[in-house]
Amino acid sequence: MRWWLLLVLAVNFPTLVNGDETEEKIAGEIRALFGRVVRDNEVPGRPIVEVVLRNSLVADALLVDLTQLKSLRSLDLMFTKVTDKGLKHLERIKNLQSLNLGATLVTDNGMKDVAALMSLRKLVLYRTQVSNAGLKQIARMTSLQSLNLHDTKVTDAGLKQLSALQALEDLDVGDPRRTGRLTDVGLRELASLKSLQSLTLGGTDVSGAGLSQLASLQSLTSLSLDWTKVTDEEMKDLSRLKSLENLTVGGENVTDAGMKSLSGLMSLKSLSLHQSRVTNAGLKDVAELKSLTRLNLGGSQVTDDGLKYLSRMKSLEELTLGNTNITGAGLKNLAGLRLKKLGIPKQAQTDLGLKHYLAALATSPSVLILNGWKVTDAGLKTLANVTSLKVLDLLGTQVTDAGVKELQNSLPSCNIVR
Repeated sequence: MRWWLLLVLAVNFPTLVNGDETEEKIAGEIRALFGRVVRDNEVPGRPIVEVVLRNSLVADALLVDLTQLKSLRSLDLMFTKVTDKGLKHLERIKNLQSLNLGATLVTDNGMKDVAALMSLRKLVLYRTQVSNAGLKQIARMTSLQSLNLHDTKVTDAGLKQLSALQALEDLDVGDPRRTGRLTDVGLRELASLKSLQSLTLGGTDVSGAGLSQLASLQSLTSLSLDWTKVTDEEMKDLSRLKSLENLTVGGENVTDAGMKSLSGLMSLKSLSLHQSRVTNAGLKDVAELKSLTRLNLGGSQVTDDGLKYLSRMKSLEELTLGNTNITGAGLKNLAGLRLKKLGIPKQAQTDLGLKHYLAALATSPSVLILNGWKVTDAGLKTLANVTSLKVLDLLGTQVTDAGVKELQNSLPSCNIVR
């Protein structure tokens, strides 16, 4: 009876049977290249809906096979050697919604084929040779919601093309090489994108004059301005962005004076002042942002005394202090917080620092990585009562066999790696 049923299925649904075999064969090819596939378990046949070939040895030829994946919605080719030649095959993947071509060998010539993917909602062209000419083709994709042009060849003149993308919600035109290709002139072209929710301008030559153009973007919730030409005085224009929740304003132009300009951003949940010149004085103003849950002070000029201002920030969940002058003793000022994540600099990674580090956390950790810390047997005594610990990494520390043995006796269920 079973063979008869299989015969009926094969005759009446040949494409289903063959389709499953084809997809499994392609999945095998992808895995052989150290890629991975994601299937939709809610649909009969569990079709492949996502292919990740990032950092793989994939060549243009394999993209021909991918056209047989009729349910494919997401394709990640980042850091591969895919070229314009391979892009010609993608037009046949009608349901593709997300395409990552970051750091591939594609150029303007391939953008015509990419633009034919009318179902596409997300496109990543990070660190490619795409320029204004290619962007002219991309501008035809009026349903595009997310576009990453970070570290490309696009200039102010090219940004004019983006006015056609009125559905755009997420745009990254960051210039990490600080080439000066994007300025206030180009930023004016973005003011018409009323649906924009996230904008990355890091490393560009944007200044306060351009920043004032963003006031019309009332849907903007995330803005990155690290290493731009925006000064403390010009940051006052940010107060007009009432919906802003995430802000990055790191770099040498950002000092204590600019922190007063942030006082009106009461919806702000995440603030990065990475590599800024903000000191303890500026941190006092930052502490008034009561809604903050994430704060990055890495590379800033804050010291131990400044951390006392953070004790008032009861909503804070994540704090980054790497590459600062904070010491283990200074972490004592964080004792009143209930952090889920805390990053501290090397000099604070001591026995004393460990004690205050644990006191600042919302809950006792189950996994603790102390790799490279200057922790000794004395510091291990701090961990004896942390019964939640299941994994403890002590590689590169200064503990002894005797100290580890004593801790293991206190925490018999903890896996200690040394």
